[in-house]
Formats: sequence, C-alpha cells, structure tokens
Amino acid sequence: MTRRDTGRQGRTRRGLANRPGRPAERAARTAGPRAGRNEELRRRVAGLEAELAGHTDRVERLQDELREARDERLILQEKLNGLHVRRAELYFTWAREEEARRRAAERARWEREQHADTLEQRLVAAEELLQSVLASRPREDRDE
Repeated sequence: MTRRDTGRQGRTRRGLANRPGRPAERAARTAGPRAGRNEELRRRVAGLEAELAGHTDRVERLQDELREARDERLILQEKLNGLHVRRAELYFTWAREEEARRRAAERARWEREQHADTLEQRLVAAEELLQSVLASRPREDRDE
C-alpha cells in the first residue's frame, strides 16, 4: 500500500465519521469486527501463554534431568578414575612379582649350572684320580 492509498483511506474515514447520521450504528459496525478480533487475539495470547508455561515446565524438567545425568556422569567418572588407579597399582604389583619370579628363576638356573659345574669338576677329578691310581699299580694288577 502506498502513501497515497493510505492518505485516501484516512480522508475517507474522516469523511464518514463527520457525516451526520447514525453514529452508534457506525461505531457498533466498526467496533464489532475489532472486538471480535481483540477477543480472538486474547484467546491466542492466553493459549500461547499456556503453551509457554508448558514449555517452561518441560525445560525445567529437562534441566533437572540434565543436572542429574551430569551428577551421575561425574560420579561414574570418579569411579572410573579410581579404577584406573587400582588397575595401575595391580599392574605394578604384578610387574614387581613377575620381576621377582624372573630373578628367582635366573638364580635357580645359575645355581643349577654351578651345581652341574661342581659335579663335572668332581667327575673329572674322580676320573683323574682313578687313572692315577690305575697308572701307579703294576701292570699285572691291571690285567686282572
């Protein structure tokens, strides 16, 4: 709508309002649609306010649920951190025990090797002793 159209409408309305005649009828005619429109708008506003209240309640409920979920997540995160600490403790305990077992196995192997070396030395010494005893006997005793 242009300014010219708006100006014409204003002049036309002023002209009608200035005419003598049935002002009450004209007022009722013009107020009727406005009153109905105002009532419709009031109903829409009331409906929208009710809808807003419902959405506000839902938002508050969802915020409460979100807070609860965050609290639960925090608790679970703390438990998880505790489990990580416990897992690390168990791992280091296992590693220490495994290292102790490895050292014990190495020590046992070394002791077995030492014992085998000692037995081999004794065996060599016994063979040498036997050979020397046999070598010191006269030849005749050896043949028997």
